[in-house]
Amino acid sequence: MKELMRKEPLDKLSGYIEREDISSPKFKFDENGLSISSPVFNYNSITTLVLLPLIIFLMQKANFFIGLLLLGIALFSLWYEFESVNDFEINFDNNCSIIKRRNPITRLFFFINQEVRFAVANIAGFSYRSTQQKPSFRRYRLYVTLENGDEFLFSDIGSETRANEIVLLLNNVFK
Repeated sequence: MKELMRKEPLDKLSGYIEREDISSPKFKFDENGLSISSPVFNYNSITTLVLLPLIIFLMQKANFFIGLLLLGIALFSLWYEFESVNDFEINFDNNCSIIKRRNPITRLFFFINQEVRFAVANIAGFSYRSTQQKPSFRRYRLYVTLENGDEFLFSDIGSETRANEIVLLLNNVFK
């Protein structure tokens, strides 16, 4: 019965993704559920990566300490951007959701749990928030909230209109 109740909202979400030609994040739908996968690079992370050689050059040729400060800011910016690089899988058949974290900086330097697992039945809803950057660099981060209040970042998108619509449609799936 629940499968039939979810089919219509999932079809609406799938239709919206196709109509809007949303390719980032990547949505995949199957008979068991859905998966949402974020790309590693977006406009902000590519811009920061392009600036890294300039910062390193500045460290070597001009002021080492200013260059070091800028390098720290750039690395923090990359880490922040890469935090939304995740695979989010929702399987309705086995009542299991998994967020697989794919942040390359965290993988290289820290040994942090790369997976978060929780029951589909524990999902209370979805939301989004702005990164509060300049409008041309602004991204909208997508979160899943559990019944116990825990909140997990699972992706981001460049358009507030699309973020809002995706969150509304995902919330309809889990009513």
